[in-house]
Amino acid sequence: MEFTCQGSQKNDLWLVNNSPNFAIFPANLIPSIEADTPIWLKVGSKQFGEIHIREKHSHWIKKLNKTVPELVYFKLGQTGNIHCTDIDSRLKINLSIAPSALLVLDYMGNARTPHFSVTTIYQHSGSIDGDNIGRYLGSTFQR
Repeated sequence: MEFTCQGSQKNDLWLVNNSPNFAIFPANLIPSIEADTPIWLKVGSKQFGEIHIREKHSHWIKKLNKTVPELVYFKLGQTGNIHCTDIDSRLKINLSIAPSALLVLDYMGNARTPHFSVTTIYQHSGSIDGDNIGRYLGSTFQR
């Protein structure tokens, strides 16, 4: 896998093998998503994306010996339970295969290309708040 970045602005995208799609969230996996929807990792800021993950969770990332894009791509290849949050456009995916992690995605339905944006990923084990609303089966790109 080759990971590159389009630029340095917060909405610029990380690419995997020249594609912005780190994974596809399948249609009808949860009722509100009626079309296959790409999952993108943005450069971000202190609040979301690669910058947020690298700065806020650096100890964990360094321990895994991966870059943020490598880790996000790796974890999106795994299965996990999807949970709702207190924000309607946000989902959490509990990815319990080692290293266990919680991935937070924001749905950008009003964008030119509707997509999920990776807000954060961090080490997590144990119970998750929010109702379990489905099962993410992992990216078919990696199978």
